[in-house]
Amino acid sequence: MKRAGRMLFRSAAAMSLLLLVVAAGMWAGSYRSEYFVGHGTRRTAQCVSVSRGEMSLDLVWDNTYPWHNPDDEGWTWGKNPAGDLLRHVNRDYLFAHPPVAGFFFARGTMSGARIAKLLVPMYFVCCLLAPLPLVEIIRRIKRGRT
Repeated sequence: MKRAGRMLFRSAAAMSLLLLVVAAGMWAGSYRSEYFVGHGTRRTAQCVSVSRGEMSLDLVWDNTYPWHNPDDEGWTWGKNPAGDLLRHVNRDYLFAHPPVAGFFFARGTMSGARIAKLLVPMYFVCCLLAPLPLVEIIRRIKRGRT
């Protein structure tokens, strides 16, 4: 049972290290371009964007847009010029508080749809992904393996 636990921890540490490298690369590239990936259906949409060292998660649900286009359903990804991820906050979230230390959360409604936005700095994302690989590296050094 210990072996299975070790294998699970090492797999989680390897996945975390891979995600950390991807997040750090996105963080570095985000000062030149905005990268985004999203998924939409007839009633919901989710989008993750990275630009200027910040990551934004945008959610739309109970979407009742009368101008819904079926071609907009499915996955989409791409790259835009780097821009401020909070550029539409004053329009979309009327009573939103300003960001604190780079963190921002707001909910609202737009054209009958409920919307939410979460903004976190990329250093926070990298700090969340770093502990597992760091613990595995320290454990290997203590055992004398590299």
